Amino acid sequence: MEGFITACVDEWPILRRRKELFIALVCLISFLIGLPTVTQGGMYVFKILDYYSASGWCLLVLLFFECISVSWFYGADRFYENIHDMIGFRPGRFWKWCWIVFTPLLCTSIAIFSLIEYEPVKYKNYQFPSWAEYIGWCIALSSILTIPIYAIVFFAKQTGSFKERWKISTTPTFNQNPFRDGNDKETTQQMLNEDTTAMTNL
Repeated sequence: MEGFITACVDEWPILRRRKELFIALVCLISFLIGLPTVTQGGMYVFKILDYYSASGWCLLVLLFFECISVSWFYGADRFYENIHDMIGFRPGRFWKWCWIVFTPLLCTSIAIFSLIEYEPVKYKNYQFPSWAEYIGWCIALSSILTIPIYAIVFFAKQTGSFKERWKISTTPTFNQNPFRDGNDKETTQQMLNEDTTAMTNL
């Protein structure tokens, strides 16, 4: 819950003015969505949600996109420097290979084998109908497809040739080490000013 709320507040700073109200609204909506799971047939609803969206193939795909976005596009070396800035030392080189090669490869392999060995969801001896499976896959795809759809839309909004738009879309727009060279206070103040300006404009 905290991760979702923090992401929304960071994306739309105007929500910070009414953060308590926003949190209450999110909790209320989550409560209403969760009500069907405590009814007499709630276990069947929970089984569909758990099988298609809370575990397995869906999480593997999300982890794959997260890993390649950080290690391939943002840059593993840049990420190394960020970790060094936060904890004071760099992790072992083994982790770099995990981010770049091992984790994406492992996620892809497990996802493929999961699809090959896929079996429709069932609870005890009850076999769910086809329409329940369709609903489950729609729930799973609702979280997965947002990543490629956003990437395609962002890419389409850029101008220039295909190569130029690709470079703009995959290149970070901020410095690698903004808190280096003794400019901590200046950099922090600049970030606060930008945040305040964004809230004022909204």
